[in-house]
Amino acid sequence: MKEQFIGPKNIGNRHSAIMNISSTPALEGNIEGSSYTIAKSAILGLTKRIAKEYGENYIRCYILALGNISTIVTFDTMNDYERQKGF
Repeated sequence: MKEQFIGPKNIGNRHSAIMNISSTPALEGNIEGSSYTIAKSAILGLTKRIAKEYGENYIRCYILALGNISTIVTFDTMNDYERQKGF
């Protein structure tokens, strides 16, 4: 997997990093959209696995878990509590 996923030129290069994008349901769970939560949680697990496997080769792996962004579209899907709090 190392050669296919990371590439031989990155092994031992102390400046290699991988950034994965997820969202807060991966960390907190989500009442609605269980398949979405499962998919985002899988990215979290993959990130941890890559960090442990390739850390000894100086390859860092991070995850950015974005939360809700308040827009007109998301505002319509929020409940009253979320609207008041500005989620």
